Amino acid sequence: RCIPGCCHHVRPPITRTRQQLIARFLQDQLVNVGAWLDPTTRPYAFPRETMDSACFFFDSELRTCRIHVVKPETCRAGPITFDLDIARERIRWFMKSSTECLLASALRRNPMQLAPYLAMAKQALRQLIHELEPFALHAVLRVPEPFVQPIGDEPFSDTLRARLIT
Repeated sequence: RCIPGCCHHVRPPITRTRQQLIARFLQDQLVNVGAWLDPTTRPYAFPRETMDSACFFFDSELRTCRIHVVKPETCRAGPITFDLDIARERIRWFMKSSTECLLASALRRNPMQLAPYLAMAKQALRQLIHELEPFALHAVLRVPEPFVQPIGDEPFSDTLRARLIT
């Protein structure tokens, strides 16, 4: 229930696996929303946007995600994000600034909450990194993230190294 900006003007990448999870969730909930993926030709799939540039799954009245339990990895991980340093073979981790994100502010104030949240976020983002097609991953990495602060890095896994370096 954060400020609406988090779900506006965003295009969270959705892997094929995540597309299937969302479709199954909607079917199980007996929700017929029609076409929910953006129909334009882009380097990666993402949800359509509403007329006010909100994510298709954002409920503007409740200020919540309609598909919260299966939402895209970047949405699950927010305010944690990443970049890939190919030359150093490292995943670089970032957190949105406290002034831009209420959750980031709360996590910074409470290290006991930050540690498990960060572990979950990293796991979700690693899954995204491994499942996106390389051209889609490179497109995602070109999306500007102006209000972030570094919080650490880690070496590439052997699998990621093989996908990106070879």
